[in-house]
Amino acid sequence: MDDLDADPGKAHDGKINGRRIRQVREIDGDEATCLVLLEVTATARAMVSVTLGTQGSTEQACADAFSIAQTVEPQLLAR
Repeated sequence: MDDLDADPGKAHDGKINGRRIRQVREIDGDEATCLVLLEVTATARAMVSVTLGTQGSTEQACADAFSIAQTVEPQLLAR
């Protein structure tokens, strides 16, 4: 995940159940979008992308993407 090129002001690293993640807000500058990448192996990752309509917010998109990532994480290969 270290090779991902994201605006440092819009990217946040964290963990879900001990698995490295990177959350990227406002993908390509679009509001109400959020991406959560989950590290599967050193060279593979799973991606959750949420785009909300004009009534949505970036905060809601990121909350939704994180919630989905939490649901998906146990289904991924063990680290």
